Amino acid sequence: MDDKTPYVLRISRKTIDKLGVKLYDRVALVISELVSNSYDADAKEVTVQCPAGLFLATRKAGKVEDKGYEVRVQDDGLGMTPDQLNDYYLVVGSDRRTDARGEFSPGGRPVMGRKGVGKLAPFGICKTIEIISAGEDPDAKPTEMSKPFHVAHVILNYDDITQIDDFNYEPKRGTQDRTFTDKRGTTIILRDFLPRRVPELDALSEQIAQRFGNLLQASSFEVCLIDNVGAPGKAHQVQPLDLPQMPSTRFNFEGPEPTLARDDAAEYAATHEAGEPTALKAGFWFEGKFYPVVGWVGYSKEPVKRDIAAGIRIYCRKKFAAQTLSFEMASGFHGEYQVKSYLIGELYCDWLDEEEDLIHTDRQNIQWSSDVGVAFKEWGQEVIREIGRTARRPAAENTLDLFKKTVDLNNELDRRFPEKNQGDIRKRARNMIETLARKMDPGEAADPQAAKDVVSLASAFAPHLALSEELNSAAETAEKLTVGTFATILSRAKLAENMTLGTIAEKRLRIIDHFHGLVHAKPASDEAELQKILEEAPWLIRPEWTPISENKSLRTVRDSLERFLSKRLKTDIVLSAVLHPTKRPDFVLLGIQGPLQIVEIKKPQHSFDASDFGRLLNYVAALDEFFEDDANKTALAAVKSYKITLVADGLKLDQMQKLAFDQLVTQEKLEQIKWDVVLDHSKMVHQDFLDSLEEAGLKMDSTP
Repeated sequence: MDDKTPYVLRISRKTIDKLGVKLYDRVALVISELVSNSYDADAKEVTVQCPAGLFLATRKAGKVEDKGYEVRVQDDGLGMTPDQLNDYYLVVGSDRRTDARGEFSPGGRPVMGRKGVGKLAPFGICKTIEIISAGEDPDAKPTEMSKPFHVAHVILNYDDITQIDDFNYEPKRGTQDRTFTDKRGTTIILRDFLPRRVPELDALSEQIAQRFGNLLQASSFEVCLIDNVGAPGKAHQVQPLDLPQMPSTRFNFEGPEPTLARDDAAEYAATHEAGEPTALKAGFWFEGKFYPVVGWVGYSKEPVKRDIAAGIRIYCRKKFAAQTLSFEMASGFHGEYQVKSYLIGELYCDWLDEEEDLIHTDRQNIQWSSDVGVAFKEWGQEVIREIGRTARRPAAENTLDLFKKTVDLNNELDRRFPEKNQGDIRKRARNMIETLARKMDPGEAADPQAAKDVVSLASAFAPHLALSEELNSAAETAEKLTVGTFATILSRAKLAENMTLGTIAEKRLRIIDHFHGLVHAKPASDEAELQKILEEAPWLIRPEWTPISENKSLRTVRDSLERFLSKRLKTDIVLSAVLHPTKRPDFVLLGIQGPLQIVEIKKPQHSFDASDFGRLLNYVAALDEFFEDDANKTALAAVKSYKITLVADGLKLDQMQKLAFDQLVTQEKLEQIKWDVVLDHSKMVHQDFLDSLEEAGLKMDSTP
């Protein structure tokens, strides 16, 4: 290279791959880009024909098989002459707002396009793009003026464009190229597809509506969809997203049109539809310049379940730029659940791509880290906080309405507190339920089980509140207490206790049913896991049993017994699945008043065999020695004997072993229970308790 040889920046044609395939791999996004080009061309109507709900191609044995479908986007816009197509459309990356065309269309529309790469979007779903466009040619010869519009017709091929060599690409000319027609407009035809699915027309309509916001409310621009395979000819007009709003939650950001001069920011005011005072402005200042934000933000009437509609959609020149739920506010802010469940809005910020283009190339987000982006984000977070404050009460009442649609509250309370003298308890329960419901996540309020849990919780506490009030009143007027007053207080106390125990019984029944599934799982559940469950919930075997961890003296017995058995049997003995989660305990100790309860289990559907029994006899001998040793009297002060409960579905013992087994049963040192018997007995006891409450006039909810 000599001193005069210039440096040259070469742009690889693989850039086409980066700007097409890598950015636009969804059919709706591709169609939206083509629709925006039609808008910039002053089109009044755009018709999109596509195979709705179908895959455009399939992949078999690693190869893509095209199905012969077409996607056709046709508009009645200004169109392009051959010269215009060559000078503008075929130039990748040209900024149309700075060239001869300017930033407004001939019809006065502020143009959406700027980067000059949207034309490559179809390569995200196909390999062939055919362009047929007819524009007005002022240089046409007089003999051609009977048909005044000059046709440009070219076919772009992805594989040809992305060859390794970087040379000028010459598209194939179509049969209509350089002809004349009496109708102007542009048609884009896509073929040779990648394996991409076209949404159903309703879903496609919503996705396109999301991209263009209030633009589709204008009568001067319409987008029609046609299924060209399943129901050809029937048009479906794209409508703006229909998002019913929660009353008294909307903020309007108004002022002069964003495209006008912004010297005076005083006109940009934010107002609240319910008349709430607000310090919010329809925009923000940054380095002495005001950046207007026009549009609205509010809460939806129902929790938003569609991602496409959730949050605030941000537009630039009426084209989608980003969508946000919280303007990147860190999680944990006050009212986060309701904001993320209900927040909706449309904001229009035409400055987003003016001095500095803050919009990502794929139009999925904004450069929040830029200086103006940070200022915009801070403004948006203040809006989120303000709507969270002003909409808190309407949102809470809306959540309560959802809750009441999920649960028949009157029926539930009448069922649980049916007596006439329980009216004040019903009132307290209702107040507590409504208070809790208002603070629920909307999704939980609409969930039947979550809603019933709230009813059960409040129903259990309401009698306690009534009892507390009775006791306070009695304490203040102790000298005037009558026998009748005492009877009322005792009645309240009994009701409160029964309701609490009834709620516990309800929960236990659900756990028993779940445990039943674990017992009968295939393959069988691990013994160590089952032992851990039984140790933490011994009432699964006997409803009156409690965990040994709740009794300090029994914990001492367990520790002493572990040390004794380890020394006596010359092996490391573990008696707790909870304290030793990585080890399988030899058996589990459970505590009640009376004998020390020792639980030995066999995996469900497995029998207790000869080797198991031999090991059990070693334990029995060691336990007898432990209980007879005077050195252990202090530790055994709380228990005088032991009993082993064997949970096993069968016995597989010879005659002599069976005789020895039966002898231990006779001595009340051993009993055997099958898994189904364990669970059925526990379930029956808890259900009997609930039935007794119902007979006494207290109806609990024992639905699993």
